[in-house]
Order: sequence, then structure tokens, then C-alpha cells
Amino acid sequence: MKKILEIKNVSKKFALRKDNFFSRQNYFTAVDNVSLSLEENQTLGIVGESGSGKTTLAKLILDIEKPDSGEILIAGKNISLAKGKELKELRRQTQVIFQDPYSSLNPRMNVENIILEPLQINNIAAPEQNKILHSLLNSVGLPQNCLKKYPHEFSGGQRQRIAIARALALKPKVIIADEPISSLDISIQAQILNLLKEIKDELRVSYIFISHDLSAVCHISDKIAVMNKASVVELAGAEELFKNPLHPYTQLLLNSVPDADPENKNEEIKIIQNDSNASPTCAFAERCPLYDEALCVNENTLMEVEKNHFVKCILSSREKALS
Repeated sequence: MKKILEIKNVSKKFALRKDNFFSRQNYFTAVDNVSLSLEENQTLGIVGESGSGKTTLAKLILDIEKPDSGEILIAGKNISLAKGKELKELRRQTQVIFQDPYSSLNPRMNVENIILEPLQINNIAAPEQNKILHSLLNSVGLPQNCLKKYPHEFSGGQRQRIAIARALALKPKVIIADEPISSLDISIQAQILNLLKEIKDELRVSYIFISHDLSAVCHISDKIAVMNKASVVELAGAEELFKNPLHPYTQLLLNSVPDADPENKNEEIKIIQNDSNASPTCAFAERCPLYDEALCVNENTLMEVEKNHFVKCILSSREKALS
């Protein structure tokens, strides 16, 4: 399949506030040497705790933030180096659906103006705008008579449908969905997930789906990247990751998912406290139940332990090789 998006060894640090003028400048690493790829008509799920770097990675892809090192290629072109018309075209190819549909929609604009705004900014001809507008309403399941209404007149699920229509307006190749269902009622979440899957099949768009909800990520994703402390610690197909999690952090995340039948629960993963300075190359060392000071070194690269199953843990890869 054709690669739409490639993230190559991307890192990003932010300067922390100094106590005084003479203090040494310290930095917070938000994204650390991340490499991922996204193919046409594919969904990449990204999971991890708050602060693991998921949203910062999304901002780097959207060119809201610039990476300190590495490359982000959209259709083979580095978006960080693009300027002028080329940058505008690359930005058209990546759109975003935000977490809260109410705050992401301008309350002073009606539905018609919200959806048409990106088309007008990109100088799409007026007849074409009308055609796209009505097509988008059909695609997201909104009635044609809603065009003159304002965001406050809709439910949360309907507002998210408006946001999805706006994201689709420029026919992007990649849509980044950053926690798109977390602010919605549980009864509406499944509808939005199914809508995204239908749109993917119909328009052959690719998604980066960021969420804390592991069941939602599994439902919609083709492959999943697990992030912990700014780096990707495991990458595999969705079904494979849930059936055979190898990294201790991934096992911990899956073990935290509530199950109606306790007998189906995996063996509990115990969190322990290790010496945080013992293994600076392993972000999970201080909480890892498998930690071994002599073995847990050189954890900077993902290792392919099975076909298309990568893990950043020497102990997990060694156990897999011996099994």
C-alpha cells in the first residue's frame, strides 16, 4: 500500500520555566525519537496515559509545532521545510477533529458558514462549494435544513458530526482525531465511531485516532502504537496487540480495562517502584515488574519480535524468542 504519512525519528523538547536568570535551562521531552507510518485507507491508533506525548505528536504532524529533529513526510514531502503554496497544499491534506465539538466550533457561525469556511479560504469556486456542502451533510448524517442553525442548537453528537463534515471539506488524505468521542454520551460514542469507519471506507481517507479508550481504539484501528513518556514502546496490528501484548506497559494498560467477567481478566500486573536512575534508557523502568538492572539497557529502538509486531523491551523480545 502507498504510504500517506511517514514520521522519521521525530523529537520535540519544550523549555521549562527558570527559577531565576542564573538558573540552568531545563527541558521537558514531549516526543522522543518516534518513527511511525500511515498507509492509504488505514487507521493508526495511538494510546497512552496523559502526558505520554500523543497530542504533541499530532501538533507536529499538523505543523502547529516544529520538530527539533527528524522528518514528517506527507505524500513524500517534508512539511517542516515546506513554504508558500507547497505548505498550504500539504496542510489541506491533513485535517483534525478535536475532542470538544462545542469549543471547536465558532458559536457565532451557522452550520453553513462553518463547513464552507475552509472552502472559501482555499478559493474553491462557489458552485463547487454548494455541491460539496450538501454532499458532506449526507455523508455525516445531518439533515439539509440544519444549515442556518447554530452550534448551541445541536446535541453533542450532532456537533461532532458538523466538526467531521468541516474536516472532510477539503478532501484530506489524513484526519487526526484527537479524543473525538471522550466528551460524548456513551450511547453516542458508538454512532460516531461507526460513522468514521463508514467515511473511511467511502472516501478512502486515513486516520490517526488518539484516545484513552482502549476498546474504541481496538474497534476502529488497523494498527496501534502505545506511547509511554514521549516514546513508542510497542507497535502492532490491533488484534495482535490485544491478544498478545508484549511490553509490560501495554500489559498494564490492558489490565486496567474493566471486565464484566473477572474470570476473563489477565493475570494482574503489579506496579513496583524501582530505582528511577538505574535504567535511564528505559522510560518504564521505575514501574516495571520485569526490571533487571543488568539486562535493561539499550532500549532506544523498536525491535521486531514477530512479523509487524515491534516492542521496545529487551526482556519481552528475549522471552518471545525463547518461547
